[in-house]
Amino acid sequence: MIQNFGTGRGIEEVVETDADILVGEGGSLSIDLGNVTVDIRDYGFAQTGGDLFVSLAEENILWTGNAIVAQAPALPWLLDGHLVATRDTLQNVYDAFNADTKVVPGHGPVTDIAAIKWGVDYLTAVEIEVTAAISAGLSLEDTVARVQLPDYQGYALFGWVHPSLNVPAAYNDLK
Repeated sequence: MIQNFGTGRGIEEVVETDADILVGEGGSLSIDLGNVTVDIRDYGFAQTGGDLFVSLAEENILWTGNAIVAQAPALPWLLDGHLVATRDTLQNVYDAFNADTKVVPGHGPVTDIAAIKWGVDYLTAVEIEVTAAISAGLSLEDTVARVQLPDYQGYALFGWVHPSLNVPAAYNDLK
């Protein structure tokens, strides 16, 4: 980090520590804070391994971290691939919460549960189109050129995330 950001930024003072509590794969933890219960759950692979979703069930609030980067039309980032697992995890999260849930994404303002559904729908569209391209014998380069998904192009970073990250990750996962 120092090589990227320089010295004197507080990075030198960071000391790694082991966690006191581990929420394992598929696990959950509830913490009673007196007037509120915080639920922490691993629904599966979302953006990276070990993604946790934190919620206040009675208040209908869900923190997603970068599994949901921002409100629609922001897209999930397949940084580590796992297209199908990511989509299935987001579907499970979507199914676990009601329509009134306020979603606090990793970046950007509070949004609603539609941001999660948007991500599920996008990843499903990527899977369908990339699978068709692979079935047609297309190369990765030709698949990227073919899988445009104009209905999802409203995200400011679409021109980078979709063709440079998500389609190649999906291609490699599905091939």
